[in-house]
Amino acid sequence: MRQELETTIAFYDKQYAESTAHLDMQKFYNRFEKYLSEDACVLDAGCGSGRDSRHFIEKGYTVTAFDASETMCKCASKLTGQKVRTLTFQAMDYQECFDGIWACASLLHVPEDEIVSVIKKVIAALKPGGVLYASWKYGKGTRFDAHSGRLFCDMDENNITRYFSEKDGIQIEEIWETNDVRENVNSQIWLNIIVKKCR
Repeated sequence: MRQELETTIAFYDKQYAESTAHLDMQKFYNRFEKYLSEDACVLDAGCGSGRDSRHFIEKGYTVTAFDASETMCKCASKLTGQKVRTLTFQAMDYQECFDGIWACASLLHVPEDEIVSVIKKVIAALKPGGVLYASWKYGKGTRFDAHSGRLFCDMDENNITRYFSEKDGIQIEEIWETNDVRENVNSQIWLNIIVKKCR
């Protein structure tokens, strides 16, 4: 499994930033931002190209960003004009720092046997009352895409509800499906969730 995670990071090191930097994510921002105050502190977890970090910075939020790929961190630093930390979800060490965590198409690379421990780390990073947005490709279970060399953990409503409802102090606010915003893969279905840390 460790080798699959390494090849997943290597994929993003090589080629992914340009293809996603200019996608229109406004309808997703709107659903997330309605839970945030104007002076919110936001973590872009698995920030990729820095596209979303830049949007949140321009909105006036205080933004922290990390990614597991050093190359993507360099791209995001250049795009946002601020330091981006090289970090994996498994190594997260934040404690009640953020009003919102944005994990767009990033937690989907956490293997299913690690998702519970990673979710605990993500929730621990939220302040009480803070919200998490996350998205996964629709499906069930961990799989390895040999074509791209990436590991995916897909989610359906039953799994995502089970993983989050088992956590004390977590309230699911919204779950919804969307098509991929990339025109060439628009048939791909995504599962989106917003959860709130109640205490």
